Amino acid sequence: PPVSHDWWAYQIISGAGGRVLFDSAPQVIYRQHKRNLVGSGMGPRAKLKRIVRLLKGDLKQYSDINIRALQSGRAQLTDEAKQSLDHFVEARNRKILRRTWSMRSAKIYRQTTFGTIALGAAVILARV
Repeated sequence: PPVSHDWWAYQIISGAGGRVLFDSAPQVIYRQHKRNLVGSGMGPRAKLKRIVRLLKGDLKQYSDINIRALQSGRAQLTDEAKQSLDHFVEARNRKILRRTWSMRSAKIYRQTTFGTIALGAAVILARV
């Protein structure tokens, strides 16, 4: 199963050409509990924990799981989404310059400045 079912659903729906609507006003309360794999990441402490987990290789492990989950729905993906997924998979096994170029070709991004910086660091450190 994917690491985060809602993230996987977003990727499959958008990758299949589905329409994804974003509402900047929260409509539900974010549910937190002690066994959450990932938290909301809003405060400095949460961001520091994410950096530590990134350096430990957690993001790389999550990417492995996520790739398998996305590959299981590959038949539903558009050609563009398949190409993006292939670039991402290819990039993870390349040397730094090729890895960086392939990640840019994959058009993978994060929604926040911090997330984008963390993703860039993960790419450079081969932790994605």
